[in-house]
Amino acid sequence: MKKSPRKNITLDDLALMVGNGFNAVDKRFATVESELNNIKGVLKKNNHDILNIKNRFVPRHEFDTLFGSSRSS
Repeated sequence: MKKSPRKNITLDDLALMVGNGFNAVDKRFATVESELNNIKGVLKKNNHDILNIKNRFVPRHEFDTLFGSSRSS
């Protein structure tokens, strides 16, 4: 097996490689943060919808009062 020629890496080259690595991680975190914000928005809307369900249904006691109790004791 033939060995490839060895390249000397300077501190500047190493600094650029590390910097590029941090930039890539930063982009991934920005994507995750964006996705989490979308999830928060969906959860907030769902929570709002759940809290408003009571406005769409007649409570049982009102129904029973209007139409009489269907339960026989």
